[in-house]
Amino acid sequence: MGDSVMLANWVTFIYMDWLGFALQLSGIALEICILVLMARRHLYRQFPVFASYITYVMLQTALRAAFLSNAHLYFYVYWCTAPVEVIFAILAVHESFLRVFHGFYLLRWFRVVFPGSIAIALLYSVVRGYFYPPVHASAVQAAIILTMLTGQYVILAISVVFFALVKLLGVPWRIHEYRIVLGFGISSVMTALAASVRSVFVTRFAFVSEMLPALTYILALAIWISAVVYPLPSEIEIICDQPLEEVVKQLRRDRSVVRSLLRRR
Repeated sequence: MGDSVMLANWVTFIYMDWLGFALQLSGIALEICILVLMARRHLYRQFPVFASYITYVMLQTALRAAFLSNAHLYFYVYWCTAPVEVIFAILAVHESFLRVFHGFYLLRWFRVVFPGSIAIALLYSVVRGYFYPPVHASAVQAAIILTMLTGQYVILAISVVFFALVKLLGVPWRIHEYRIVLGFGISSVMTALAASVRSVFVTRFAFVSEMLPALTYILALAIWISAVVYPLPSEIEIICDQPLEEVVKQLRRDRSVVRSLLRRR
């Protein structure tokens, strides 16, 4: 029985190792495709942060692969590069958020939506980390894991708020921004789910906790490719953005009129 279990664990380890390697190569290939398509469609000026994120993740993957043979160094390389990736991801989501809703920032209440969603995500992360700390990690490792999870919660919160506002405010369809945010949202929710599974079950569901984020990231890359295959002519940008600002200005004028009438009464 013991030999059978050891053999099964060895086969699982080898399978996950080769699958992880294949996913890394596939990810790099898809990232190159995204960068090439962005160059051909002249999307770098519209989405410089997103392009920087893709470039960084591609270089980060190559750097980590160079230290795979040394587990000790790989640990430090991984946790030194991972926070930068999360910061780039948050900034990339904010980039699309701002491009879609920049006209609404003329409204005072709208200015607290973005930081408010971040505050809610931070609060949730603190509460969850306090009541459900990682059982498989030391205090330092738990702090690192919770910090990374906080970044995923922030990305997820911004993505949810993004699509909720799109639906609520009836914002016109923007294929690049919508699919970029969608990719980040899907990747963040699955990464957070995998971390939660590992925190509760340790290595019982190792395949889910280790492979799910990588598989989901490939899906996110496919979504981003479906976005950058389309160009974004300046004419479309002008048509979509200018009426939005005019609508918001009109809302502010109407609100001022209503307030003046109420004061007279």
